[in-house]
Amino acid sequence: MPMRIALVATALLAAGCHLFSGDPPPANAPGAPVSKELPPELAAALPKTTAGLPKLHEARAEGFTLQLGYDANLDDPITRWAGCMGRVVDCVRANPNGPFGGCVPQISVCPSDEGGDDCCPKACLDEFKEAYRRTQNDRRAVEESILTGRCIPGFAEQVQP
Repeated sequence: MPMRIALVATALLAAGCHLFSGDPPPANAPGAPVSKELPPELAAALPKTTAGLPKLHEARAEGFTLQLGYDANLDDPITRWAGCMGRVVDCVRANPNGPFGGCVPQISVCPSDEGGDDCCPKACLDEFKEAYRRTQNDRRAVEESILTGRCIPGFAEQVQP
């Protein structure tokens, strides 16, 4: 009987089954990152904010004007978090008919713990792996790790009211 169990376990591992490791199953890698730059014809067609940025929206109320501009060069904890989440979304797109969890560890690790463009800090990927091992669900693992922003230094302070 022990020989039969060993043969079944070997067959499962050879077939790519990850039941014993807690790791997500293999998945397609994320596609190439998309440029943050607005297409030149769109940037030229948009009105500009008082700061000279392409204006996406403007709201006025009680003598107050709020302008929403697009700055492709903005670098702060929220944009670094968005860069990492964007790569997770790329994983979902690369795996439309199945689990995407195996794609997340394939996301490029940022050169800095602070995060960056089109990558995730190692801490974010480690949090995801731990959450996946705990939940065995790729979507819940993202919700409990990268989506929270805990792995991006300064994120929580920037989003707190």
